[in-house]
Amino acid sequence: MKKWILLFAMAVALMQFAMGQSVVFHKTYNLGPGLSANDIIHTTDGTILLTGTMDNADEINNLLVFAVDENGDSLWTKTYGGDSTMRGIKFTALSDGNYIIGNQFGVNANILKINPQGDSLWSATFPAEYGSECSGLLELENGDFIAMQRVFLLPTSTYFLRTNSEGEILWSVLSEYGETNFLTSSNEGGFIATGSNGMAMYMHSIFLEYDQDGNLITDVIYDDFEGISNGADQSPNGDFFLGGFESINYYYYANIIKTNSLGEFLWNKTYSEISPSWFITTNTYGEDTILACGFEDHKLFVVSIDGEGSLINDLIIDDYEVYFTSSAIIQDQYLYVSGYCYNWGDSDRLFLIKIDLDDFVSGIRNTTLNQQIAVFPNPVKEKLNIKIPVNQSASIHCNILDSNGKSIESWSETSPGIVQHDVSDYNPGIYFLQVINENSSITKKFIITR
Repeated sequence: MKKWILLFAMAVALMQFAMGQSVVFHKTYNLGPGLSANDIIHTTDGTILLTGTMDNADEINNLLVFAVDENGDSLWTKTYGGDSTMRGIKFTALSDGNYIIGNQFGVNANILKINPQGDSLWSATFPAEYGSECSGLLELENGDFIAMQRVFLLPTSTYFLRTNSEGEILWSVLSEYGETNFLTSSNEGGFIATGSNGMAMYMHSIFLEYDQDGNLITDVIYDDFEGISNGADQSPNGDFFLGGFESINYYYYANIIKTNSLGEFLWNKTYSEISPSWFITTNTYGEDTILACGFEDHKLFVVSIDGEGSLINDLIIDDYEVYFTSSAIIQDQYLYVSGYCYNWGDSDRLFLIKIDLDDFVSGIRNTTLNQQIAVFPNPVKEKLNIKIPVNQSASIHCNILDSNGKSIESWSETSPGIVQHDVSDYNPGIYFLQVINENSSITKKFIITR
């Protein structure tokens, strides 16, 4: 009995240490049918806005703006589009305290200006011969905008448009280099865009710089390796980090490309030892830390990487949901990750996860534990199998929680391999298995049926 109490106390202490380190909250929101989330922004009053889509009563995709507070609690929901298809793609914060949402309206690119309460102020549409969307927008010092218009024609291409402060087009230029997905201002008063060119397996990341009149100044194609850039960010010292994947022998591996402020190549790092196969979002934290997110095999991955490309820490959310990560932002010392998820047979839901970066970027990695612990079958009736990797030499503590987070049973395992645990006395329902070692913790959701 004393031994059990000691093991239980150790498990609880380790659980609180490991789980309390990083994830502040993890919430999902079932707002209605046809949900998706494509971008997230943090407002000046502390509100968090998500944009994407939600179907109206006629099953038409409408643009969605969903507001929550810093604790993830719902504040309000608004939709736009009515009888027309409208999809929210990208937020931009403006100097006047309002926001623009780059979107797709019908088959055309569109920008919608809203105030912090979500009230529509005005919108402007940019027609194209083929279907298109506004995938990014940049506000210039004089109040004009640079908009990225992604055209749905294979291979995909991008128009850069300059508009006045009301969205009226002043000029446009077609990029012949492919699709761009990141836009920022340059030191010379122009703008920089990154993305990818090519098709299928023959794609390469690109870096483009234009002056304020739309003249191309710099074009760099990183053609020493195949792959694409899904997202990028610029550090305070001017370096760029392009996150995506590299294709090696027809397999995808998550990768980061680092360049200087001129797009000159510094290094490319491929992370074959971790999942996912690619990074969807890339954010810089301070001078020399990168946060990258992705999803694969119904898991959500968050990875911290130092300025030289070495892995610092990783976090895997694996609770029986299917995750589609779309965007991430950093505010103060927190990373907010958003997207949508579903459980088989259930409707789509938005999710929002808040991570404390001061703990996460200084944590100790334990990818082996995160990736190799497995539970099956799921659902289970009598015997739950727990796979413990053979290279886990340290003692592993297991803790079963009910759906309310109450501890039901705790024990310790020291032998690797497949461990069977009897759950025949448990009532049917949802439970969580926490597997904890001295450095980290992972939680697996399982269901008991009869």
